[in-house]
Amino acid sequence: MEKVLETKVLKSSYTGRTDRGVSALTQYFNFFIEKKINDHNSFISILNKNLPNDIFIIDFFKVDNTFSARFDAIQKNYVYKIAFVEDEEIIKKYNLVNVLILKKINKDFLFERLDKFIDLFNGKKDYSSYYKPDKDVRKNTVIDLTTSFDIYDFPEFFVLTLTFTAPYFLRNMIRKIVGMFLAFLEDKVDLNYIEDTFAQPCPSKGKFLAPPEPLVLYSVEYRKKL
Repeated sequence: MEKVLETKVLKSSYTGRTDRGVSALTQYFNFFIEKKINDHNSFISILNKNLPNDIFIIDFFKVDNTFSARFDAIQKNYVYKIAFVEDEEIIKKYNLVNVLILKKINKDFLFERLDKFIDLFNGKKDYSSYYKPDKDVRKNTVIDLTTSFDIYDFPEFFVLTLTFTAPYFLRNMIRKIVGMFLAFLEDKVDLNYIEDTFAQPCPSKGKFLAPPEPLVLYSVEYRKKL
């Protein structure tokens, strides 16, 4: 940014992600400078030329000097994708990337487990069992979370998407929730264990961590329309 603008960035903030390796379909970045940007389109064009191919600027606009892309967000939506396939040839055939690949299972069994699991991850609860404590500014582990799922059928496989919506998320939180679901699918834990992670929250209880690559920050909402 400083290279393109040839001026010092005084302050900056970005929406952020929960973990390294997580992708973002939408990301907001705000910065404060003393220099005025005169040519809107030229600025975007030059900036995009200096970015990697998988990152690009769509637009930019002026905000007030108290705005924070990270802390002014009122809702974030994440999606985690899991593909259930029969064999490795299907993975190659459809070029499945940024998706967790699992062996195909009975769909009725999957629905049964999903219905039981998803109910536990909706509403305002203490998610201390589902994060990695760090020095983050935000320490509140009580979060009003909405969790839902969809299943998409393809000729030789199907994809499960888990959608998580909340005002903010803790470090490792979604990956630990998905990890717990995978453990539940494999009978490594039962519903009593999962219920205990909320009854007596403790970070050590969320011991299953799903890979970061299938997780995507899908959208972000703010009080004021940007």
